[in-house]
Amino acid sequence: MKTITYNLRLQEPDSETYYKHIHGFSTLVYQQTYTKLGYLIEGMTQYCKSLSGVALRTEAEYAVELLTMGLTISTYFGASQKTPKGIVDLLKHLYSYRSEFASHKQQIDELRGSLMETWILPHLGDDSTNTTLNRISFNTLINWLEATGEFTEETKRMRMWQFYFDSTPEMDDSEALKNIQEVFDWFKQRAHQELGEYTVGVQSFLQNEHKTYACREDVLFCGKGEDAYHLNMVGAEIMNWGFAPTFNATQHKTLLVPGCMRPNNGLNCKANQEGTDITCNKCNKNCNIGKLAILGEVQGFDVYIVPHSSTFTKWLKKWENTTQTGLIAVACLLNLVPGGYEMRNLNIPAQCLLLDFCGCQKHWDTEGFATEINEKKLMEFVQPVQQKINKIHQMELA
Repeated sequence: MKTITYNLRLQEPDSETYYKHIHGFSTLVYQQTYTKLGYLIEGMTQYCKSLSGVALRTEAEYAVELLTMGLTISTYFGASQKTPKGIVDLLKHLYSYRSEFASHKQQIDELRGSLMETWILPHLGDDSTNTTLNRISFNTLINWLEATGEFTEETKRMRMWQFYFDSTPEMDDSEALKNIQEVFDWFKQRAHQELGEYTVGVQSFLQNEHKTYACREDVLFCGKGEDAYHLNMVGAEIMNWGFAPTFNATQHKTLLVPGCMRPNNGLNCKANQEGTDITCNKCNKNCNIGKLAILGEVQGFDVYIVPHSSTFTKWLKKWENTTQTGLIAVACLLNLVPGGYEMRNLNIPAQCLLLDFCGCQKHWDTEGFATEINEKKLMEFVQPVQQKINKIHQMELA
C-alpha cells in the first residue's frame, strides 16, 4: 500500500485515530458554519417548505452545501469568468452527447479533454477580484461547473440556492455569497492545520503525476487540491449525521463497495453478475471484498460490487424510496459526498464510508492496488449504538 493523494492511516495499522479526529473537527466546523450562516440555512429550509414536490433536507445537509459552494467559488470562480461562453456551451453539449451516443464516448471524452486543456485548465486558480460575486456571476459559475461534467450533484444544489436567492429580492445576494466565502476561507485554513497530515500526497501528485493527465476526461477530477479532500472528509461526516435517523430505522443493511478493493484490478475475479448486480463469489481468501462478503454472512448484511460511478444513479433505482434497507456506500474521498447526494435524491437511507486510501487503476495508479476500509467503522453502521444498547437492556431483562 502506498500513499498517492490521501491516507487515513498515516503510519498506523488502521484509521481509528482519523475517525476520532474527524468527528471532533466536523463538530467544530458545523458549529462555525451555523453560527455564521444559520440565517441562510433557516431561510432555505422555509423556502423548500413552501414548494411542492421538493424534498426537505436536514440542516446538516444545507451546511455541507454552503461549504461546497464556498469551495467552488474559491477554486473555480476566476476560471468561470474567463472561459468563453461558446466553449462552455460546447462542453455542455458534448457532455450530454456522452450518453446519447455511447458508442462514440471515447472520442467525445478526448475532445472534451482537449478543450478543457486549452480553455479551462490554464485559468484554474486565476484571480477573480475584477468580477463582482453576485447572482449574475454566480449563475455563470454554475453554468461553467455544469459544462465540465464533474459537478453534477453539486450544481443541482447550487441551482436550488440560486432559486432561493432569486425568490428573496430583499436579500443582499453579494453579501450572502461573501459570507459563504468567508466561512470557507476560515475552513480552508483550519482544515489544513487539522487534516493536512492525511493529505500529504496531494500536492506532490499535482506537481508530478497530474501533468501526465493532459487531455484526459478525468483531468479536473484528479486535479482537485487538498481543500476538496478536506471538504469531503468533513462533508461526509456531517452528512452522515443528517442521514443517520432514517438509516438507523431500517431493518436491513447493504454494503456497496468499489471494484478497486479487489486484488490484481479484479482480473481473476469470479463474481456473480445478474443484470447490473455484481455479488462476490468469495473465490479468493485474500480479496478485501471476499472478506467483507464473509463478514456480511455472519453479521447479516449484503455486499454488492458497485459499477462505474457514471451509472451509479441508474443502478441505485432498485432502492429508491425504500424504508427497509439502509445502504452503506464505500468510495474514495472525492466521490463520497456526490455519491451521498445521489442516494439522497432517490430518498435512500444511507451512510458514507471512506476508503482508507485510493489506488484504482482508472484514476490514480497505472498498475492499481487493492484498497481497504475500516471494518470497525463499518460495524458501527451495521449495528448502530442504539441497537447495541437495546440488546444490552434485553439481556439484563432476561
